[in-house]
Amino acid sequence: MPDITASVGVNGKNTEPDTLTVQTLLNQVPAMQGGAEPVLDLDGWCGNKTTAAIRKFQQRQFNSQDGLVEPGKRTIQKLNALATAPGARPVPAPDMDPKTLALQSAPQVTRWITAALKEVNEVIAGGGALGGRPAYAQAAFAAHFKLTDRFSANYLLKLLATVKNNYEAAQRTVNNGATIYRSVSRKQMSIDMGGQTAPAYVPNRQRICFTPEFHVYLDDYPARPGMDWSGQGWGPMCRAAMVLHETIHYVDPQAQFDIYEHDQVYRTMIAEVAIHDPSSYPSFAAHIEEKSPLPMGPLYGAGRPRD
Repeated sequence: MPDITASVGVNGKNTEPDTLTVQTLLNQVPAMQGGAEPVLDLDGWCGNKTTAAIRKFQQRQFNSQDGLVEPGKRTIQKLNALATAPGARPVPAPDMDPKTLALQSAPQVTRWITAALKEVNEVIAGGGALGGRPAYAQAAFAAHFKLTDRFSANYLLKLLATVKNNYEAAQRTVNNGATIYRSVSRKQMSIDMGGQTAPAYVPNRQRICFTPEFHVYLDDYPARPGMDWSGQGWGPMCRAAMVLHETIHYVDPQAQFDIYEHDQVYRTMIAEVAIHDPSSYPSFAAHIEEKSPLPMGPLYGAGRPRD
């Protein structure tokens, strides 16, 4: 039976291995006997959910609680007994590593960037004339970068140079994702983001971090046994859009803000803002690659989590 080397819970030592042991045991104990409900993230972080689950278990088993699991004492002994008894819940399979999942988006992101750069380069080669481009391309330039023939050719070329540079830098970043991407724990995410949560983020443009919230879309959420996913997840196109979005944060020093593709202000922002908005890049690229007849294109992202 697993034991712990130091205390876990309220005012405990809360080492990652010991916390992970307690979380696993709480997930294995049936909910009717005080097990975690919903089940806990197996992240080794003794946060509010874990301490609350410890208190709940102690109250159910002992009719008292202090929120602390100590080596060799009654709480860890009872957890072990119930976690191995008939009716115990199975240990959940580990999640796919968020970095690994992000790397799987590279082929789709590359297809998008390739299509986007081809279109941008053709406009640049044509001296900045948009009028001769296909209708879907003109719509994509207008929808996502706010670029139309109302701009002089010279000014439009200047704006397009930023777009081109960002896509090229994004492709280099995606090519080197194995060294630039990081998987981070929920605890590290909370530290880096001041208590906020996100599927991915870019701290100080030093790396691209993917969190436990960056995971596959789950049709059976929240009934899936084994993990508290903090959300239903994201489909493959949505994840690819997130990867490209975060990559623009990483490569463009002026892209340190977010105007999301489903926000109303996305439709009204000016070109000088749009060319630095991270959401503009996956939205434009998908619009072009799919040759979408829709005025705004498919708009993959958090607003379409299943896709």
